[in-house]
Amino acid sequence: MAKFVFKVNNVDYSGLVLAGYMNWTKNDIDHKTSARSETTGTMRRKRLAKKRQLEITCRRAKQSELNPLVQALDALTVEITYLDLIGGEVTKTFYGSKIDSTQYGNLNGEAVWDKTKFTLTEV
Repeated sequence: MAKFVFKVNNVDYSGLVLAGYMNWTKNDIDHKTSARSETTGTMRRKRLAKKRQLEITCRRAKQSELNPLVQALDALTVEITYLDLIGGEVTKTFYGSKIDSTQYGNLNGEAVWDKTKFTLTEV
């Protein structure tokens, strides 16, 4: 039985992901000639690729816990190991462009962030 995994460049961040908040999507990239026939309604399709997209939300965490993850995601591309709905545990190259987070408060003088969210798209 497969278990949840989320690694960035082989560093395990599974414990930061909020339970139930890793959304998986498979997107088809079609050739520009793919279209539905205007006379018969038949779809003629040429798929160029299948790409994954992951939407991740992290649990409430201290700045020192989140900082390594956010720094890793700042790279142009990253190697992500995750549990794929079709392929099981896989490692693929992704990019991300936006990270959202809300400062929740402070704990013992350190900032605490809540529901840090980001979307990763397969290259």
